[in-house]
Amino acid sequence: MADSVLVVDVGGTNARFAVCQPGARPEGVITYHCNDHANLEAAMRSALATLQAKPRRAAVAAAGPVDGGRVRMTNHPWQFSADELATAIGFEYSVVMNDFAAIAHSLPCLTPGDLQPIGGGVAEPRAPMAVLGPGTGLGVAALLPTGDGWQAVASEAGHTAFAPHDANEAALLAEVWRRQDMVEVEQLLAGPGLLMLHAAMTAIAGNEIIVADPTEITAAAAADPASTAARTVTAFSRMLGGFAGDMALSFTARGGVFIGGGIVPHLGGLFDADGFRQRFEAKGRFHDYVAAVPTSIITEPNPALIGLSALLAQP
Repeated sequence: MADSVLVVDVGGTNARFAVCQPGARPEGVITYHCNDHANLEAAMRSALATLQAKPRRAAVAAAGPVDGGRVRMTNHPWQFSADELATAIGFEYSVVMNDFAAIAHSLPCLTPGDLQPIGGGVAEPRAPMAVLGPGTGLGVAALLPTGDGWQAVASEAGHTAFAPHDANEAALLAEVWRRQDMVEVEQLLAGPGLLMLHAAMTAIAGNEIIVADPTEITAAAAADPASTAARTVTAFSRMLGGFAGDMALSFTARGGVFIGGGIVPHLGGLFDADGFRQRFEAKGRFHDYVAAVPTSIITEPNPALIGLSALLAQP
């Protein structure tokens, strides 16, 4: 492939690599655990050797803020820049962007088979869209129409302060406050957030249950719908819906709000879709506004790679 590009999605846990033509949907994706390589350059060299490819350009989506082409990942020690990667590997040039900005660029390319709708609403054509997703952290971005193309806007909204919706959530927040001074949304609505929510719920009930892995919570929730674990997943679903509604208002996302990240697809039937949508629409005077906005779970496993490919194909 003469004009092939390397697209890379680097999260707090895994890094994914593929080679494709600009605008094409990446195939043959290779996934590495980040901790298995000293840095992104080493992982990239290994991936290129496995893919047996020598692309001229690279685009990297990274889970962290990007400043001047340099990223310091939020939930992993890797640091790198676009220029350093281009020089080290020998690309004509490389691009580094926030991972959820890359996912935002995928939204116009996703098909009905890539999405699981939640609730009602009808997307307005060429209207702003928003994407958020709990994984190792909580990513947020928007996609805005610009002429014939699109412009992604990265956001660190996941690090804003959590606001409770009702007395139960206020009690949870008070319990978490006992452990730390500020409670970010990400600290409750991400993989580690399930652990924190579960710990708060058990403490309020007068118990002390030590859970080390979010998968223990989902397994317990599946085994007993009346368990604290099940109530934790329900609370997580509803709180995520409230935050998604906030993002719909923040970005005037009449084109839709999309849920990415690895946590919600992993929850499957445990995810309280009805509770999510109810809280999404519970915006007081702006209920009708957000009720018209469609929400969907992204089921396509590699939307950031699709978004990078789409971005490289734009004029």
